[in-house]
Amino acid sequence: MKLFRYFLVASVFWSLCLFTCVTHAHLNSAGYASVNILPDKAVILISVPLQTFKGIDVALDGVGFPEKIDAQKKEIIRQLDTAIRLSWGAEQGEVIDDQIAVTMSSDSQHQTLQIEWLRYLKLSSSGLLQPVLLKVNAAWLGEDYLFHIQRGDDAEFAKMSAIYTEHLFLKNSWGTLYAFLQEGLFHILTGFDHLLFLCVLLIVNTSMRRWLWVLSSFTLAHGLTYALASQGFIQLNATLIEPIIAFTIMLTAFLQIRNIHPKLWQECVVVFSFGLFHGLGFASSMSSISAETRFLIVSVLGFNLGIELGQLLFALALLILLWSLKKSSMLLDNMPDWVAWFSLILGSFWVLERIHPWISWLPT
Repeated sequence: MKLFRYFLVASVFWSLCLFTCVTHAHLNSAGYASVNILPDKAVILISVPLQTFKGIDVALDGVGFPEKIDAQKKEIIRQLDTAIRLSWGAEQGEVIDDQIAVTMSSDSQHQTLQIEWLRYLKLSSSGLLQPVLLKVNAAWLGEDYLFHIQRGDDAEFAKMSAIYTEHLFLKNSWGTLYAFLQEGLFHILTGFDHLLFLCVLLIVNTSMRRWLWVLSSFTLAHGLTYALASQGFIQLNATLIEPIIAFTIMLTAFLQIRNIHPKLWQECVVVFSFGLFHGLGFASSMSSISAETRFLIVSVLGFNLGIELGQLLFALALLILLWSLKKSSMLLDNMPDWVAWFSLILGSFWVLERIHPWISWLPT
């Protein structure tokens, strides 16, 4: 029976390695766009790949290419205007001028033609001081975009994607707190690796006293490193942090499988140590999603409150699930081991997946 269990575990693990696409929990690249708010106008600059546009003649036959683009300028601007919407309170601004140009973007693999869109907007003096609402059609853009908005000494950026299509820039302190709380809540509830770590950690023993100490240790640790990293006091390559986070899941699961249960204070020390790396993972994720320069402490506080709220909601859901299984003692007794084996398998795969650039035999 034990031999069969090991064979099953190995089969699942190698199936993941061979057939699962490589994904990373927190890392991806993005295009870039900027909005500069001046005392009398707003200036928008964004680059969009030429092939993104629908119904635009992009044939590179070497004959009259600039004239072709110029002849289709109105349609290009119409599509841009539909896909990227900015508003200052109730104002959307009066277009003073629209300019487009074609440039070549190069990377290590290929070259891409880009439309550079430069727009000047006139706004009222009161409108220029309002928070800026950005809505994008991410499906039309075809990739993630990093929008940077500058107004005097105030600056903020946010990465827009298929799941993050709207952002309010230059909010007041309460707006910033609420926005980052939402982002923290969303991040923990969609961060399967963090939730799996909490699950294998909590399910071992449902003592409320233990849960309180363990969750507090994890929160204190990840809150500390997130705050330090988001303020620039710690700088660590995210490609190094991601495998370590997966390794914390593996090690926690291994301890459960081997029935190793340290004293509560020892467990809190271990959880605190692991939480330091999870906090760096949170900071890595947020550095590529949203940041601002005006309310740094408020943004850090809001994000950590969101993470803590998400953890409490997850713990409550887990408690309800375990309570509902009280009548099935066999299932309840075996669940910690099942969760531990599942976590060990998935954590092992994540370790290999996240160090993929250094492993030549994993599929691309």
